[in-house]
Amino acid sequence: ALPNMDGAVQVFINNLIQYYLRYRFISEDLLQNFVRDIKNEPFKMKAVIELISITLEPDKIQVSPEILIRRPIREDLEKEYSLSPFYSDPNALGLHYPSAIMEIEIFGRSPIELQRFIEKAITILRLFGSGGIRYLRYNMSSDSILFPGVSTVRPGETNLFLNSYTIYNKDVERFKKFWAELSDVLNIGFGQEQFSRFQPYVFFSYQRYSEAILSGDIVEKRIVNTVSGLEGLYLNSSQELRRYLTLNVSKIMGIFGFDAYKIRDEINDSYQIRSIFIHGNTVGYDSRKKFNKKHESLEKLFYFISNYLRISIIILLGLKKEKDEFIDLLEDALIDKEKERVL
Repeated sequence: ALPNMDGAVQVFINNLIQYYLRYRFISEDLLQNFVRDIKNEPFKMKAVIELISITLEPDKIQVSPEILIRRPIREDLEKEYSLSPFYSDPNALGLHYPSAIMEIEIFGRSPIELQRFIEKAITILRLFGSGGIRYLRYNMSSDSILFPGVSTVRPGETNLFLNSYTIYNKDVERFKKFWAELSDVLNIGFGQEQFSRFQPYVFFSYQRYSEAILSGDIVEKRIVNTVSGLEGLYLNSSQELRRYLTLNVSKIMGIFGFDAYKIRDEINDSYQIRSIFIHGNTVGYDSRKKFNKKHESLEKLFYFISNYLRISIIILLGLKKEKDEFIDLLEDALIDKEKERVL
């Protein structure tokens, strides 16, 4: 739809005045950009996203023509801040620094398109490895006259004590291939609303996965969120939860080369922790000692099962099956070799 012309002209005039007062001439680009805006043509949008919990061995990775991920440089870390005690940006303390920078440049008709593109990029990064990838903030700019030229977006409170991962030189081609394939799967005007309509049960599990890997909560609660995410993928409400969850996850992970018996033990213990926690208790000394002996630590157990949830989400996104259809195929594969081959 065309913009309101009275408002559009007013914004254009204000931009002309500000530009002239600053540079003492009128840029031809302003006129061309305004004409493009009122014709509702795409305009160039850029974003610079400050990431944490991901690091790079190479200096940079050109993921696609639109996306560059690079290591921070000096200019990314040197910023001016007010010394006012009322200034609340946590970065002003010099404690929160990005571990990587992602630069995005696309054409679109609204800043919302750029925000959704960023959401999709963050999702792909979270699914490539078990890390609590999030942004400290990102800056957006565009060539449009009618939309804000520059804006900064910050999340709420940022937990810095998250699992992280590194992309090494040997991972680069695999990472780029993963990005291209998952980007195609999620190429649905990606946003929470679209994702939830596309595969609601996978979206639910992705939410639980994100809560688990981004949370600063105690490890028991993070395990509960992870088990809940696995239940959302592998169980129907009529099933005996613990038994079927263990069988189904072990079966799928076994197909992909994991040790099914090891996974069975990890899921069983995780479900036991989940039962303890949701009934208002924490893992006692004796139980924690037993779990630590089997898995090294509860944090290690959480890492394993969150990894199974991450891989499961990727599998289900690729299969594009309804939940009941997937579970029926999975159950048949437990007893039927032909169904197992299909799976």
